[in-house]
Amino acid sequence: KQDLIRAEHWLRKAALKNDVEAQLKLAGVISFRTQENTEKASNEINYWLIKAADQGSIMAQAKMGARYGSGKGIKQNLALSFKYREMAALQGDEKAALKAGRQAFLGEGIAPDPARAVILYKRAATSYPEACRRLSQIYKNGAKGIAPDPAAAKMWKKKAAALEKAYKEDNSSILDSLGAGN
Repeated sequence: KQDLIRAEHWLRKAALKNDVEAQLKLAGVISFRTQENTEKASNEINYWLIKAADQGSIMAQAKMGARYGSGKGIKQNLALSFKYREMAALQGDEKAALKAGRQAFLGEGIAPDPARAVILYKRAATSYPEACRRLSQIYKNGAKGIAPDPAAAKMWKKKAAALEKAYKEDNSSILDSLGAGN
C-alpha cells in the first residue's frame, strides 16, 4: 500500500546522508504531497533539488534551471537558471542545452556569448530542430566572434528539415497505430 509519509521518512534519512537519488525523490514526494501550496514546501523542494543538482543529478540540474528561469517556486534568477541548465547540458540533457543556448545567445543571465550558444545548440541539435534552425541563423548572419558561413548555415538548415520530417513521420506512425484499433 502506498504510504507517502513513510516513503518521505526513509527518503529523508537517505537524503541527509547525501544520497543524490534520495534527495531528488524526496523533492518529488514533497512536491506531490504538498502540491507546493506553501512557501515552506517550495523552499524544502528547492533545498533538496539544489543539493542533488550540485552533486551531479542531471534531472535536478534541469529542474532547477527551469525553476529559476520561470520563477516557479523560487525567486526568478536567470544567472542561476543558466548555471543549472548548462550543468545539465554538459552532461547530455539536450533540452537543457537548447534552453541554455538561447540564454547564452540572448544574454539572459550571462553576457551575450554566441560562441557558447553555438556549443550548447550543437549539443541539442541531435534531437531539436529548433537548435539546428538557430545554428543556421547564426552561421547565415554571423555573430560576435563567429564569421558568416553559408555552407554551415545550409547544412544546419537541412538538418533541421530532416529532424522535422522524422518527427512528422514518427507522429503519423503513432497516430496511425492508435487509429488502427478503431
